[in-house]
Amino acid sequence: MHTTLLVLAYLGTAYSATGVVEVDLVFPRHNMTYAPASVFPIVVAFQNSKLAPYLDPGLSMNLRSLTNDSYIIHGAELDLRWVNFSGSEVYYEARWSTTLDIEDTWQLLWDVDWKNCTNTLESSDTPGTLWRKPQVGLNFTHRFIEFNTKFSAQPVDLVAATTNRSCSEKEGVAIKIESTQPIPSDAEGWSGVGNECAILASTTTSPNPCQVTINPAAAESITCSITEGCKNRRPDKKSAAPRHAGPVALLLPALIGVFAFTGI
Repeated sequence: MHTTLLVLAYLGTAYSATGVVEVDLVFPRHNMTYAPASVFPIVVAFQNSKLAPYLDPGLSMNLRSLTNDSYIIHGAELDLRWVNFSGSEVYYEARWSTTLDIEDTWQLLWDVDWKNCTNTLESSDTPGTLWRKPQVGLNFTHRFIEFNTKFSAQPVDLVAATTNRSCSEKEGVAIKIESTQPIPSDAEGWSGVGNECAILASTTTSPNPCQVTINPAAAESITCSITEGCKNRRPDKKSAAPRHAGPVALLLPALIGVFAFTGI
């Protein structure tokens, strides 16, 4: 009787990086009304952002009028691979629109996508050996909010808008990471810059966008960076973390600290 010894070769060992990455639309808010503005901010926050690179996340936004079908403002997809998520516990990705200077009802569609790894067993060239090969899965979710602009409303106030508020699940996406595992840079479906990929937990968790508040200093940084009056106060480019965005119409990239600003 012959016994075949089966050797299982692991591509890598899972690590203990665990936690919940949450992506929240913190401004504007669902079903709220704001005064029109020539430069109107749109702010997304990544909570527990240091874990975000394990997910190779992506973000896109589109804005449209709900009263005029011909008045559609196309946003852009943002490549987040080169963002310095480790610079802060909460990373803010901000855009602005120069078309929300009229009274109207608006719909903001925002999509989040992320990757995760699972393992499959495949035969290797060595008899009696199986390789544990990572498989990359793509996940995505679509969210939208609706809001109004009216001249009788209060002006945009990022601090007030994120203080003592109630939140809708439309405003957040929570992704629960159980652990991570090594992944080769040429793995099919993986475009992240790191060499670790998230293994998702079998259970889910609800988002809590209300945990994110924009303090006066952060609000000033955002406002300053999207207005002409503060253009001379931008930090030296050497102090800004690198980021990359493909050639998308109406996308104007600039990065300040843990805030990324683009226009749609």
